[in-house]
Order: sequence, then structure tokens, then C-alpha cells
Amino acid sequence: MAGAAPKATITFGGASAGGSLQLASSAWAGFIMKNHPEFLVNVETTGGALDNFRLINTGEVDLGWVDTPTQYDGKKGLGWAKGRKYLEVNTCIPWYLGKTEMWTVGGKKLTKLSDLNGKVISPGPAAGPANFILRAVVQEFGLKPRRIATIGWGDAINQQKDGLIEVATVSTISPWGALKDLELTHKVNFFYLSRAELERIVKKNPKYSIATTPRGTYKNLERDGESLAWVTAIMCKPRLDADLVYKLVKATFEKKEELTKLMGVYGTQLGFENIKFGNVMPFHPGAARYYKEKGMQLPKMIE
Repeated sequence: MAGAAPKATITFGGASAGGSLQLASSAWAGFIMKNHPEFLVNVETTGGALDNFRLINTGEVDLGWVDTPTQYDGKKGLGWAKGRKYLEVNTCIPWYLGKTEMWTVGGKKLTKLSDLNGKVISPGPAAGPANFILRAVVQEFGLKPRRIATIGWGDAINQQKDGLIEVATVSTISPWGALKDLELTHKVNFFYLSRAELERIVKKNPKYSIATTPRGTYKNLERDGESLAWVTAIMCKPRLDADLVYKLVKATFEKKEELTKLMGVYGTQLGFENIKFGNVMPFHPGAARYYKEKGMQLPKMIE
């Protein structure tokens, strides 16, 4: 009797050990193997987006999570890439969107960008996306905050409650749990840049897009707010088999309800509406085939 056919092994670059994204990565891998027993998906612990982008480019992993700012700098040889262009990476599944919120608490409110002058502002940790976005805004508009406090979010929110930090800004999946918790005890006043101001930033920093946080997302958000946004996608190496990629993408989208039960907030973020934000690296042919079958128009790649 002939033995079973060998499984196709897929190596997936996840995130740091024990973090929510690493747990979500393992959940997705288990979901894929349940729906496609012919695949064996091994999830590797990595340092996150930068590691994953490098590892996919060299072919050391087949797939991995990478956000659009990391993709853009790698494609252009900017920032972390330091003059080296990483081009052997394709888009597979644009998955979850990070949106940027800025707020004050209590009676302090912002009405215009210049109100940030002289303020102590926290964008959370130095390596977080909000820090890079805040500094791009400060530089573009010549703002002069009194201090930018790059500290952990627990400390930042506590210091804002105590009045030591006047403005905070975060860039993450919306709604953000810590901000919803803050609304339970404090009046949160949201502030958003104008469409013209956002377009000016995106023109200089095309790694970002513009997205909307609908009113009601947070208790104190009484009208829609537009902000700088980015997407984190499952990226893959271009040489990965097109039929394999097609099956991964199809199972992910067509069994979203099952996937959401396994992945929680990450599962709820998945949607065809995020495909338009996958505009940095070209789509893998297997992924493009599925999206076109579903009538989706792929975005034009930014140069």
C-alpha cells in the first residue's frame, strides 16, 4: 500500500513570543491545516515586521506579517533598509488596518494643529507607529511641542490622567481597548487633522493612507474622523506556488466566520475593503487570481 503523499510545508513568520499577534498567527496556521490537510504550516517566532520582510526577501520564510510603512522603506531602501532595496516580496492578504487617534482629556481640547505647540505629547513607545506618524506631522508643519514623551502605554495613560501629559496619540487597530477603558473614567476629546493636512502628509510620506474612524467607535467620538492609516498584510515570497497561495487566500476569506472565532479581533479586521491599502508591493499571482474572481480591483502600486 502506497504511503500518504508528503505535505507541502509552509513557513510563516509571526511575531514576538507570547504576544497577541503570535497567538493569532498560530490560530491562522491551525485553521489553514484544518481546511487544507495537505499543508503543514510552521509558525516561527520573529522580531516582527522588519524581520519578516527580510526573511521573506531571502526566501527563509514563505509568508509573514508586514505593515505598509516597513514595506515602503524596504522597497525604496529608506529608513531601516539603509540604501538596500528589498524587492523579492509580494502581497498576499492585506489584513488589518491601523488608524491614528489623537486626544486630550477633561476640559482641555485641540481645535487646530498649532494647538500642539508647547504641549507634552505622548505617542506611546518609541518603536510604535504613532511615534513615527507624530514626528512626520511635527516636521511637515513645523510644530514645536514642549516634549514628545516616548513611554509605555500604561505609563502614558496614567500620566495623562494626572495631567503630566496633555495630548496622546495612538496608531493601531480601532477601537483600541485602552482608549475605550479611558473613556469609562474620563471625558476624551478627539482631534483629527483636516483632509488637506492629511493629503499633504501622505504626499510626502506615501507609506501612509487615509482612513476613517466612524462616529460611535468610541463613546465620545460624535462624528467621523479621518486619520493617517497603514495596513498589516500577510506577505509572501514571489516564488511560492500560485495554486498554494490561491488556496490560502480563498480559505481565509471564505471561512471568515470560523476564523474570527479563532483569531478574535484579528479575525474581525479581515475584509475585502482593506485590499485597496495593499498598494506598496505587487500582489502574488495566486492572490491576485482569487481577488479578481471575486470582482475586486487591485490598487495601483505607489512608486
